Amino acid sequence: MSQAASKFHYFLNNKKHVLVVSFIGIGSGKDVDTFIKCQRETTQSTAKFVILNLSGLEDLAPEAFVFLVKLQSSIRDKGKHLYVCGLNRDLRINLVNRGVVREIEMTTGLFEALQKIISPNGNGA
Repeated sequence: MSQAASKFHYFLNNKKHVLVVSFIGIGSGKDVDTFIKCQRETTQSTAKFVILNLSGLEDLAPEAFVFLVKLQSSIRDKGKHLYVCGLNRDLRINLVNRGVVREIEMTTGLFEALQKIISPNGNGA
């Protein structure tokens, strides 16, 4: 894979009360500005639910863990409901074991996260 294809970035998709943040590429400690910008845009959103879609995240270097933790913390601090989805198995195990993501907020994919939001038994709308 070329370096350009692995460049870390994100995009937002906001529909009514749901914001999906999709990360693409390989995150490292050098991506602090990208995480800060994402955090600012995410917390300024009026969405009640935030889904971090990490299916495009190829890897996350340990020095970038703190940025992902801060992003999630800022979302929770704003009173938003957080879901994390799409992590590959090895990265998911690593991040859960290191306390970077919470197992209770994890879903296997975007569809499952959206289902939890609209479920009458969940905390969704």
